[in-house]
Amino acid sequence: MSSPNEIADRLRTEGEKNLEFFESIPDRVWDQRIYEDGAGWSVRDLLTHIVEVEESIPRLVKRVVDTGRGVPEGFDLDVYNEKTVNDAAARKADKL
Repeated sequence: MSSPNEIADRLRTEGEKNLEFFESIPDRVWDQRIYEDGAGWSVRDLLTHIVEVEESIPRLVKRVVDTGRGVPEGFDLDVYNEKTVNDAAARKADKL
């Protein structure tokens, strides 16, 4: 099993790779659709999803530690994913 420091190092390294990858994407590609099902996410939506998921993981872990349970019964991952991406897009639109 990996130590917390090894896991942190791996997360940092992978984060740097992801940053490098997304910084290399040309401006003209950001709104290109990459999924046709559901809301038909674009490259921008996918990055938004990745960021939102990363931010939600600590809350999930804290919930497990505090309550011994993960997500609530009946939790629908697809609905959650669509909502978080749509909410993030709405927040961005409000700032424009």
